[in-house]
Amino acid sequence: MDIKPDNLLVDSSLSSILICDFGSAQWATSYRTINSYLASRFYRAPEIILGIPYSFASDCWALGCVFYELYTGQILFQGGNSNEMLREVMEVKGPFPKRRVLSRGVFTSTYFDEDGLFMECGKDPLTQRSIVRKYIVKSPKKHLLTMLKQHSPNPNDPKECRKLGQLADLLEQMLDLDPEKRITPTQALKHAFIVER
Repeated sequence: MDIKPDNLLVDSSLSSILICDFGSAQWATSYRTINSYLASRFYRAPEIILGIPYSFASDCWALGCVFYELYTGQILFQGGNSNEMLREVMEVKGPFPKRRVLSRGVFTSTYFDEDGLFMECGKDPLTQRSIVRKYIVKSPKKHLLTMLKQHSPNPNDPKECRKLGQLADLLEQMLDLDPEKRITPTQALKHAFIVER
């Protein structure tokens, strides 16, 4: 599916949400062609970019991005292309697991070398020539809880802090870099952020 805020409809009582635009939806049992441009870029799961067979976990990733955006009013990952998207994802989530994720991607070699170093594409500021910088990501530079607190109207309120912690935990699970470890929709509906008032 193409889950993003533009494809969510809310009724006037704010009690129901409908998903629209099923243009890229597929039956769960159907063969899926690997396509790195499936779904809208800002909500596209990294496994799609890397060319790993996708599943419902890709929709959970997109929903995690939407939840963040609904709370903060800002798009979580704003890369201008797939290379920038992966860099931004790693700034928040850290390095991709080499064996469980990178080794499975058909397009991994476009973004990572054989040692797992990320190949960041850019332009030389003086010559404007395309350049590639290789580097290893050891840990996240940003943390979801800190990012959420920056948008909180009451970051010091104990109740608000508890809910923000729960939201950050849910987002961490929805945005797990390994799609096989990502929280499922059923598990997400039982998460404290959803069930506690």
